[in-house]
Amino acid sequence: MKIAYLIHYMKKNYDEITENLDTILEAGDDCYVIVNDDDLRDELMLAYGNEPSMHLVHKQEAALPGDLSLPRGMIISIADALEEEEENGFKYDAFINLTDGMIPITKKKDLEDYLNKYPEQDIYYVEKTSEEDPELMTRFEEYAFFTNSMDFQKSKIIQGMNKFTAGVIHNFKQKKLDDVLVLSYPWFVLRHESAVALAENLAYCSNNFKMCMYPEELAIATMLKKFSPATHHNENIWRVNEDGIYKFKEPIVNVSREVLNDKNAFFAAKIHSDENFDIYQDYFDIYK
Repeated sequence: MKIAYLIHYMKKNYDEITENLDTILEAGDDCYVIVNDDDLRDELMLAYGNEPSMHLVHKQEAALPGDLSLPRGMIISIADALEEEEENGFKYDAFINLTDGMIPITKKKDLEDYLNKYPEQDIYYVEKTSEEDPELMTRFEEYAFFTNSMDFQKSKIIQGMNKFTAGVIHNFKQKKLDDVLVLSYPWFVLRHESAVALAENLAYCSNNFKMCMYPEELAIATMLKKFSPATHHNENIWRVNEDGIYKFKEPIVNVSREVLNDKNAFFAAKIHSDENFDIYQDYFDIYK
């Protein structure tokens, strides 16, 4: 099984990112990487210039959680992977995204065995839709500003500015969407036809989810429901935060060791060598 990993990295740690990339590359998979830091991106370009399985994404060179740049960057990374397929005459078996600080926590063989149980099915975790909960459309209609600030997730001042500005703008112009909204975790395992569906409809993401709060929780699954003919297996195979549970519209924090023993989990975040080294050293190369 050959997998295209779509990776977003926000730190400046050369040793860490190269360890993460090498683990995936040595397992026979390909990496499509958005690196926020300009200097680190240049270093990686030099280090992997002769590695055909390693690809730096240049059409959008940075992304932030909570901002349109994250789902848009994922789709652009997918488009790069599809171009690689076409140029070299092969197809990836799956497209998997890894947000900042997320790494595989099982061997590749274990992941392959799991994915083979659901052939040709996408895997991502849907919480609810706007058909089930109309309040989801209310969330979509709210404007979000300053999400492209590095401090947006943590700064109470910036969040207060956003709330005030969004309220003023909402009184003058309201957003509309005729499609069913789908709220999901911001990670996925996609099969080929779904990857194509997202890449072909990038404009839908940009046009409908700009100035949206945490669009990565809405854009991808909404687009898959609208555009992809693939069936969907709804399961949470990601463990994040101290309790292992993703919190909507909140920053992801370091994962705890206690939640990593779940046999149904294949990826976890956040795991960084300079923040939770004991966990990092046990898992950073487990995949290969």
